[in-house]
Amino acid sequence: MYAINKMDLVSYKQDRYDKVCKQIKKLTAEYAFQSYIIPVSATAGDNITSPSKHMPWYKGDTLLHYLETVDVQMEEAQKWLCNAGAEGVSSQQGFSWGSQGRSRLESYL
Repeated sequence: MYAINKMDLVSYKQDRYDKVCKQIKKLTAEYAFQSYIIPVSATAGDNITSPSKHMPWYKGDTLLHYLETVDVQMEEAQKWLCNAGAEGVSSQQGFSWGSQGRSRLESYL
């Protein structure tokens, strides 16, 4: 499950959401599970607990509803967990964000 946050900073535009979705799907293509992607604005509360009035183009679940109803099978959880995120890069000019980083964590459940 991915939450695309800060949609308010891009004026809640669907094309920006679609672009990020393509990047996520490319990143997760090697894994054998479905990705559910939710556009949110945590600061404004959009799609967190109730549907956003700013994103009428999004017809899926809110973040809370998805987390409360997702089918979590212990078998799948025991295989492995994947953590994908931005990798920070430090330089003389200061801290900046670099390429997507990813790591696989073995689960010991």
